[in-house]
Amino acid sequence: MERREFSATIELNCKIPSENYIYKQGTVGRKKWYYLSPSVKAYKDELKRKLELTELAQLREIAGTVNWLEIYLGYVIHDHFSNRDVTNMTKATEDTISEVTGIDDSKHIKVVSEKILGGLRCRETVIVAIALVN
Repeated sequence: MERREFSATIELNCKIPSENYIYKQGTVGRKKWYYLSPSVKAYKDELKRKLELTELAQLREIAGTVNWLEIYLGYVIHDHFSNRDVTNMTKATEDTISEVTGIDDSKHIKVVSEKILGGLRCRETVIVAIALVN
């Protein structure tokens, strides 16, 4: 079984969102629609822009040949550490990784995520490690 690994560490200017509902509902009269939460959108936009500058973007070239991915996600945070839900952080991050790599998140066979307590003056950081398992 062939295994290739890719990784990136992304320091952010925004906070990593930890929301139960990444989509918000808008209404006008009887018309309803859903839109991406502004904090989640800001996070995804910044993360995507920075991931596209890393080796993870190279995966787009081989996306059609990838069978399975194993993913590690580390979230370095300090603000409200005990109240931040790592599961809620992970969905928006997985979606962004899929946008950058061109590999649908249904190919993710193993996802490990953890919160890492950072120093008081550290910027929030996402650590991504991807292993291709073919």
